[in-house]
Amino acid sequence: MIQDGEFNGEQVVPARWIQDTIAGDASSSKCYLGSEYAEFGFSHYRNQVWVKDSSKQQMLALGIHGQIIYMNKPAQVVIVKLSTQPEHVNMQLFMEAFVAMDSIAEHLQRV
Repeated sequence: MIQDGEFNGEQVVPARWIQDTIAGDASSSKCYLGSEYAEFGFSHYRNQVWVKDSSKQQMLALGIHGQIIYMNKPAQVVIVKLSTQPEHVNMQLFMEAFVAMDSIAEHLQRV
């Protein structure tokens, strides 16, 4: 996802699909705003990906019990958080994880 679908010199996912995911459209925003995650303030939801911030090219895959895959294209950072939180969805813990992941990516981008 952060390398436009390319891995080891081979295109495994079309770059156009990733660009479409990040850009989204009106239906992507509508789908997101109708979800329980709307309170996060993300850009949109498209192609099974939560786009945290389309201008910063930050994407998420969210699972139950706090599992997260955080993808930040400009920083070339992917963070995977495995978890067994007691609740299926705990918005506060998700928010805290996003702040931590953004901070890690920002730091690594400066290094």
